[in-house]
Amino acid sequence: MWREKNMDILNQQVSHKKFGVGTVVEQTEDAIFVKFANVDKQFQYPSAFQKFLALNDKILQDEVLKEAKQKEQENLLTKVKTFSQVF
Repeated sequence: MWREKNMDILNQQVSHKKFGVGTVVEQTEDAIFVKFANVDKQFQYPSAFQKFLALNDKILQDEVLKEAKQKEQENLLTKVKTFSQVF
């Protein structure tokens, strides 16, 4: 399934329960790097927004959650196709 390029969330503020508020300082296809006050952390993108992170911009948060769900469905479809090819 074709998917557009990841949403650009570079320089956006995020919140984490343990680390507090941070800023996305780098983004790749499947990871983001966040600078918090006392530590820098790497998270899987976009799945971290389903569990660990929240964008402070609620509109962007909703879009990233849609992207995460789409990526999840694509991964499941790939697994089903792979499984069906085995049998």
